[in-house]
Amino acid sequence: MVKHERPTSSAGQFIAKEEACDVAESDQRLLDLGYRPEFRREMSLFGVLGISFCAIGILNGMSSAIQTGLFSGGPLGLFWGWNICSFFMLLIAFSFAEICSAYPTMGGLYFWVCKMKPDVPILGFFTGWLYSMAMVFTGVSGNLSVALYLASMAEVAQGRILTKIEITAIAWAINIFSGIVNTIGTKAVGHMSTFFVWWTLGGTVFLVIVLLVKAPVKNSPDFVFTNFQNFTGWSGDQR
Repeated sequence: MVKHERPTSSAGQFIAKEEACDVAESDQRLLDLGYRPEFRREMSLFGVLGISFCAIGILNGMSSAIQTGLFSGGPLGLFWGWNICSFFMLLIAFSFAEICSAYPTMGGLYFWVCKMKPDVPILGFFTGWLYSMAMVFTGVSGNLSVALYLASMAEVAQGRILTKIEITAIAWAINIFSGIVNTIGTKAVGHMSTFFVWWTLGGTVFLVIVLLVKAPVKNSPDFVFTNFQNFTGWSGDQR
């Protein structure tokens, strides 16, 4: 009896060879930079983008700062301030992307500084520590925003104001949960970040549509683009 072997896909073999070639080329580039490859490549490109996208926090970041913008400039300040700042931040992103393509390492900013300014190693030291503290504060602030949202939902549901101890307990629970999630593994974090990208995009589109449909009053373009409001308590003619 002849045993028929299942033919292998030439397309699949070609893709596998290309991926292996890309990995070998990436590893060689790291070795040329004096950086030993140790990170397991278990995250897709979309998963990596998802981490940065989630760190930006469009919904929670916008909702946290929108009150300051409305009080300090109104629609004019929000619209033009957001778009002008976004343009210049895009230029900064292009610069970082160019540097990252030249030094594609997990070390990030401190490694780039050490490579571009090797005669002043203290700059890399301070860059690494400052960036580490920034990441810690960014994560904690995001968890605090989640805790405040949950506390607000609990207050509405229970009809009472939560105590500071209860809100602190919720915040610590979110911190512990985040720590557990990040210890599961790179692949799991990549899947979660991919999910939250679609969740954030879907939530943003949903909110925009709901506001357009349900808003009782729709302001004119002149109000949106030119109306300036100041509720800070400081007028322009004060000395």
